[in-house]
Amino acid sequence: MTLFSSWPLLAGLIFAAMGVAFVRLSWQKYHHWPRVTGEVIALVRVSVLRCPEIEYVDAGGTAHRFVSRMPYHQRLKIGEKVEVAVNPDNSAEAERINLITALIMPALMVAFGVVVVMFAWSRIA
Repeated sequence: MTLFSSWPLLAGLIFAAMGVAFVRLSWQKYHHWPRVTGEVIALVRVSVLRCPEIEYVDAGGTAHRFVSRMPYHQRLKIGEKVEVAVNPDNSAEAERINLITALIMPALMVAFGVVVVMFAWSRIA
């Protein structure tokens, strides 16, 4: 076995581990951070994606704006109310609640990594 013959196994393990880490971080963020209602004020282009810029008011009454890392979907409109999770330790840090991109996409990363590992393992054995 050479270094290059085991790269799919290594890549699959890394992909699965990244997916597990993302699922864990997303779960902690969306399960433990308090939620507030925000409003979409703009749709901005980030690289090739369009992401919503959201404004919300924290528990102290301070208004904050952020550009969501979660890409927008066609049904999201300017002026629409969205649910926002706010970091309890830093009210300026927040993210739009979106179950698909927060939990399902990382879970698919895990599944893909497991499939690649199984494929690589079958080639080695």
